[in-house]
Amino acid sequence: MDNASIHRSKKTRNAIARNNPRIDLVFQPTRSPELNLIEVIEMGLQRKAINNSRFRNESDIGKAVSDWTCQYNNSHSNITRDSLQNELMCLFT
Repeated sequence: MDNASIHRSKKTRNAIARNNPRIDLVFQPTRSPELNLIEVIEMGLQRKAINNSRFRNESDIGKAVSDWTCQYNNSHSNITRDSLQNELMCLFT
């Protein structure tokens, strides 16, 4: 988990310990966005779709983000599908 205050709160930790005693919370080191997948994806979005671009209005920004997201999902869905197929093959062969 990241170090968001809501994740570190006693209320959250107690609720997880009470409802799921087999779960051990492991927190990422502070200032390590490269370990958080969503941070890596957002960094790619910003670098490839937003930086060094000019937008006339919010809909242009939305289109750039949408186009990048579609391209990213299409290029990464094959990787996920192929790795899942390989895992299944190992399990059942």
